[in-house]
Amino acid sequence: MPFKNNRQMYIYRAVLTVIVAAVSIFHTTPGFSSLFISSAFTFIPLIVCLGLFERELPGALFGALAGVIYDISSPLPDGFNAIFLTIMGFICGLLVHYVLRNNLISALLLCLFFTLLYSLSRYLLLKGSHDGALEILKPFLITMLVLPVYYLLIRYISKQFKTSDDLDKI
Repeated sequence: MPFKNNRQMYIYRAVLTVIVAAVSIFHTTPGFSSLFISSAFTFIPLIVCLGLFERELPGALFGALAGVIYDISSPLPDGFNAIFLTIMGFICGLLVHYVLRNNLISALLLCLFFTLLYSLSRYLLLKGSHDGALEILKPFLITMLVLPVYYLLIRYISKQFKTSDDLDKI
């Protein structure tokens, strides 16, 4: 068990839940959402980082939480974002547990892959919602700019709460 006691684990998971809620609040704020695309592209790097640091089940649960929160204001069919972000969090945790190392390069590669997959599925479901090349490249720029901030923030929080036995895995 990477935590000293259960209280520390509950506080750690509550802090991560507050981060997901804060991102969703900023995402639905009118001034902030006009700066970014009104889609789940701000959630993708967050769920990738949570999946990397939390492994399979917690990554899937945080993905489901972010997806349900975003599905409330999404133009896509109900449940699409929740299912996509849940599977994404689970796959990221699974890959880091068995195949990949937890570093920024792995996070960038996973984020690029899932951004491409989400863009493609969004394009197919909305029947060509992108208007040009800039609209297709903008999500990649957003996720690549936001990912290092999320990665370093979650890494710092993980190092504050987890024991020294589990820190060499981070």
